[in-house]
Amino acid sequence: MLLVPLLTSQSVLEEDQVFPASVSIILPICIVSLTASAGSTGIPLQQAWPYLAGSIIGGLLAGWTGKRIPAKWLHRGLGLLILYGGVRYLC
Repeated sequence: MLLVPLLTSQSVLEEDQVFPASVSIILPICIVSLTASAGSTGIPLQQAWPYLAGSIIGGLLAGWTGKRIPAKWLHRGLGLLILYGGVRYLC
């Protein structure tokens, strides 16, 4: 929630470069976290498959549609999702 706005305001990246840059920052962090947790607790892969499949499909759809949707609408959509998550968390 913080990385994309920070990259937008604090870097020289164009708006269409911010989202791929954020993924390239987050991906190594996720791999290290996965490796660390897999070594200590084990990963219940059968329980994780639905989430992994959804993530892969969602990533492919986002990559395909992200180039066709103006950045302004992507920012608004992200803002609405963050607000929705906050309201659900509070209620």
